[in-house]
Amino acid sequence: METYFHCASLPLGPGSVICPGNWGRMLRLYRTTEIGTFAAAFRERVLEDIRQADFPSKPSGLASCFVLFSEDDAKKFRDQFQRTSIIYEVEPVSEPSTTHEGDYSLIGAPLGAVYFDPYKQAARDYWSTLATKNRELLLPVPIRVLRCVDDSAPDLPGLRDKTNGDVHGDS
Repeated sequence: METYFHCASLPLGPGSVICPGNWGRMLRLYRTTEIGTFAAAFRERVLEDIRQADFPSKPSGLASCFVLFSEDDAKKFRDQFQRTSIIYEVEPVSEPSTTHEGDYSLIGAPLGAVYFDPYKQAARDYWSTLATKNRELLLPVPIRVLRCVDDSAPDLPGLRDKTNGDVHGDS
């Protein structure tokens, strides 16, 4: 099975399983008083509305795991959006019935955009444009941590060891 790279905010050992949908879970916990998080929730709601209306065969970002294709891609994503995350090499636990490869730079409206139309167009572009850069893959299946590839991760026993394929714990 092909391997990918995933950014997660906590130390995970080889064999840990990351279930799809954590991003959706986090969005559902946001409060409207948290201005930055409200903007993210709004953007994701528009993305999901457009997906449901125009691209229903694509997996929901709210119920998927997000992975990147190379360690360099993961470093670029982490450094731009999730500076405190740790990068892991991962593999899907099972073969997904559907996936979506998108350009994460297309998410959201252009700086200074007003009202809904630019957000809707950005969502349509994300779901319909063939990604050639800033590629992410949505996997609606659990992913298993193979090993930590991040030098910034804490030095914990076994963190960087490649797993033998057994599940050692859930995260």
